[in-house]
Amino acid sequence: KSVNLAMAAMSAFEQRKILEIALRHHHPHRVLMTLDFNSFAPPIDASLPDIPEPLPLYLYDDNRLNDFRYLISGPVTMRALAAATGVRIGNYSTDANRAWSWDRETTFSRAKTMKDIDPADINKRFHQGPRNLEHMRASFEANIATLVVANPDTQFNFVFPPYSIVVWADFAQRKQLDVSLAFKRHVFERLRAMPNARIFDMQADASITHDLELYTDIYHFNPAINLRLLETACGGGDSGDSRNYRVTETSLPVFEKALRVQTYAVDVAALKRP
Repeated sequence: KSVNLAMAAMSAFEQRKILEIALRHHHPHRVLMTLDFNSFAPPIDASLPDIPEPLPLYLYDDNRLNDFRYLISGPVTMRALAAATGVRIGNYSTDANRAWSWDRETTFSRAKTMKDIDPADINKRFHQGPRNLEHMRASFEANIATLVVANPDTQFNFVFPPYSIVVWADFAQRKQLDVSLAFKRHVFERLRAMPNARIFDMQADASITHDLELYTDIYHFNPAINLRLLETACGGGDSGDSRNYRVTETSLPVFEKALRVQTYAVDVAALKRP
């Protein structure tokens, strides 16, 4: 039995606040979590900037006296009125198993992925800021590692998701490649001695990351890859993709070398051509 606790543009802090509730009240057997670099970029105790609907923190504490804010919040009021009148407002799912899911509202293709991408300035469309390694490490420690340490009876399976190769070309352009790879090494070193933590890395798999037909933009891939990611994490490192993607002392430098080679070999301008 599982529950989907996904949230759009989730920061590491928001991941921690949601998981703290689940761990405190439901004692989950296993937690599956993707590790996205940008989740560790904002302040350690904050949401990502410019998010229209950040996590309503008043619902994630033990004080019931402040929960009335839920009933008077703008988005909730509008959606309640929409439900009562039968008028749909916005694209959101009412299926608890598809929370924040938008794959039915988009298309996946190389043309869409590369639309408006400037090979000379890949970040022009996304406006991603620089990331600081020490800050990312501090955020990981405060928001993620502490949960692993405090909950030894829960298995934590982490996955570095397969962004398209264009993302890594962007990292190289913005001098974020070394920061990203160093953060991955830090995560492994921090968790390697913990028996309740496993790490999987899908980011060097060129059969996925170079096939832009699988993406709707350079970061987001189709449901088939989501399913593969889940199967990898649920496999626990014992079979199939789980073994291939499991991060170990031996596989870590292999994955890193492959990513570096792929990153500096990719021709983003060629990927834009029909």
